[in-house]
Amino acid sequence: MSRKGSFWFFMGLVTMILAMSCETYAQEGRREERREGYPQEKRQDQREDRERLLGRWYKDGAPCEIVYTGEGFEARNEADSTSKLEYDPDGSVRALDWGGLRGEIRGNNILWANGTSWSREPPH
Repeated sequence: MSRKGSFWFFMGLVTMILAMSCETYAQEGRREERREGYPQEKRQDQREDRERLLGRWYKDGAPCEIVYTGEGFEARNEADSTSKLEYDPDGSVRALDWGGLRGEIRGNNILWANGTSWSREPPH
């Protein structure tokens, strides 16, 4: 093999090695992002949604509440019954101890699948 041919063979080999290492680096970055969950902006949005979920709610003027217990969300209805609550970032909740009752968060309201609703503001 000539000197010129050896040079181009060597350059091709270096190029392949660099290309493979860049792809490995990119894959590691994607794996790291998956490990962390969502990108920072999405995690921030979800945190704000959860914070908006917490606190005092009202059903027909009667106080209700959603708290975070350290084990997860818990809802307390107007009858003082409690349920573990699953929160989904798509804007829905599910009360596990109330037969899996689902609710949809719309602004300052939670619209429950049983036809009831909770609002942030008590009726006047």
